[in-house]
Amino acid sequence: MFLGRTGLGKTHLSLSIANVAIDKGFGVIYGSSQNFFNQIQDEAFGRKQGDTLNALLDCDLLILDDFGTEFMSTYISSAIYNIINSRILRSLPTIISTNLSLSEINSQYGERIMSRILGNYVIKQFTGKDIRQIQMLKNNT
Repeated sequence: MFLGRTGLGKTHLSLSIANVAIDKGFGVIYGSSQNFFNQIQDEAFGRKQGDTLNALLDCDLLILDDFGTEFMSTYISSAIYNIINSRILRSLPTIISTNLSLSEINSQYGERIMSRILGNYVIKQFTGKDIRQIQMLKNNT
């Protein structure tokens, strides 16, 4: 799990890991948490066709970017729990990147999800300055 403010390289590192996994022949699914969970909900309620949930459950490596940006509902909370717990039980790797702190994750997702994250994920805290702002300042000088 990659924690830290915006612009610290969480997404860049996630994509680098994805590229290495793909080069080694593994199937990787990468995307924003918000997009995945909107798609899963739309499919569950018949608004779209697809099987996103099973794809996320079964892929070799799942990368959930921007965790915490999804609109929370009972259904979404249940889907998040299902994905995290199922992948842990099957020993399938998942990378989660978020701008939330651990206490914000606990508040937003509750103890069941937080317990699984703390018990099964390596937490990496990203610190520093937003690289996009640094580049913008550099380009404007």
